[in-house]
Amino acid sequence: MNLEHLRYFETIAKLEHYGKAASLLHVTQPNLSHAMAQLEDELEIKLFEKSGRNVRLTRYGAVFLEAVSGSLEQLDRTAVSYTHLRA
Repeated sequence: MNLEHLRYFETIAKLEHYGKAASLLHVTQPNLSHAMAQLEDELEIKLFEKSGRNVRLTRYGAVFLEAVSGSLEQLDRTAVSYTHLRA
């Protein structure tokens, strides 16, 4: 699991669409799909289920999103704090 994959996951979860997320993240859709497959394999849970052309979070994905979003917010706040300290 890496930080980039967690950011990818959060973006897909919010947009509920791999194509839109790939465009926003400036990555290819196959790379995004591969990253999510790796994350699901590592966690041994299914994070998304297909819903037509869109995706929805599974119940496990919803719980994971809460944890990921909180963690990413904290990391971003910490990074900004340290950036200001160095200035």
